[in-house]
Amino acid sequence: MAQIRAVIVGESMSPTLADGQKVFFSTFEERSPLPNDIVLFSHPYKRMKLVKRISHITDEGKYFMVGDNPDLMSSEDSHNFGPIAKEKIIGILIKHK
Repeated sequence: MAQIRAVIVGESMSPTLADGQKVFFSTFEERSPLPNDIVLFSHPYKRMKLVKRISHITDEGKYFMVGDNPDLMSSEDSHNFGPIAKEKIIGILIKHK
C-alpha cells in the first residue's frame, strides 16, 4: 500500500476538507472504493486530479462523485462529467490534518 500526499484546493469538499488542508490517500490494493469514501481521482476529460466523495456506484460499475459543499455551484463533479471508471481512482482518503 502506497501513500499519496495532497493539498486541498478550493471549497468543494467543505466543511469536511478545507482549502489548503493536507490530506493523505492510500492506493487501494487492500479493498475497493466504497460509497461514502473520499477519493483522489483523475478528471475524466481534463489533465487534473480531484478529491470528491463517492455518492454511489452505478449499475454499470461506475462511480458517481460529489463534493460535500451543499452549494452545487462550488463543485465540479459527476453532476458535470458523469460517473467515472474505477481505473480513474488513484487512492482512498486515510488521514487529514
